[in-house]
Amino acid sequence: MKLDDAVRNPDRRVQLEGLRDFLVNELEGNKCRTCNAVKLRASDTAALVRRLMVVLEELHLLPSGPEEVDPVDALQAAMDDLDDILSQDTPRQSVRKTRKS
Repeated sequence: MKLDDAVRNPDRRVQLEGLRDFLVNELEGNKCRTCNAVKLRASDTAALVRRLMVVLEELHLLPSGPEEVDPVDALQAAMDDLDDILSQDTPRQSVRKTRKS
């Protein structure tokens, strides 16, 4: 995936992986083909490596997969949301209240 596509993606993991891949390509792409030494200035290399370390740490902190949700907790949350919605006085509910009267 291209970097501009990755950073526009709403998924944080995809964004970070795009940045990681970009930084690695920058570091790998600036090596001498003969001696494998980095052609960047030491300060530029250090900055890229530091950014890569930060991105890798953020990736490590993200959950590895879909979070497991207890079905009972999910049902309770859905019921709470429904209670919140029904407790709001909306025009549609007001109409229902007057029809029942």
